[in-house]
Amino acid sequence: MSIGENFSEIKSVVKNDVGGYLGQKVVIQWGHGAHRVTFGNRGDCIVDGLYPDIFTLQTYRDGKPFRKLAYSYVDVMTNGVQLKLY
Repeated sequence: MSIGENFSEIKSVVKNDVGGYLGQKVVIQWGHGAHRVTFGNRGDCIVDGLYPDIFTLQTYRDGKPFRKLAYSYVDVMTNGVQLKLY
């Protein structure tokens, strides 16, 4: 198996995992060490889109759509981004 095939398989698994959160409230963390940021602690972040190389999150402020964030599945694979259910 080549590196490219292995990468594609791992990416597919990660995409399926993220897909399990579609439409659900999540808490997201990104960054490393002292620069780590956590968002969604108040249930204001929802996975709302899955695309071939990225997924999107809709954030809310005071119950209204606030900002859309996009991350790649590679970010999740390398632990640059971590998702968990709210």
